[in-house]
Amino acid sequence: MQRDASNLTIIGYVRSGAGDDGVTRRLALAHEKRPLLELLDDARRSKQDQKIRLFEAAAIVLDGPEVARRVGETVVRQQTGTAVRLMLRALGSPVPYGAVSPRHQPSSRPTTNARPSR
Repeated sequence: MQRDASNLTIIGYVRSGAGDDGVTRRLALAHEKRPLLELLDDARRSKQDQKIRLFEAAAIVLDGPEVARRVGETVVRQQTGTAVRLMLRALGSPVPYGAVSPRHQPSSRPTTNARPSR
């Protein structure tokens, strides 16, 4: 079974910016009924709408609409090797890399004959 660390990652991000009170407020804003320990268990999965509500609530608690991007930056910083981080910095985004190197995308199956624009 694939592990899902997204709840753990965003809860940690909110905790670092707003403390335990911020985490509690975020869960209330997201109308989250699951206990915190369940959300912190990376063996459990969240539905897409649950994740969206959690990210939206985090944006309110941290007063920043770019929370998802900041969480992504944190993940890249913590879990990605130096070479990949330098490549992403040079490209400015992972988008161009995916366009020229689809073999690195786990379930990449072309459905069209799209070509990267130049």
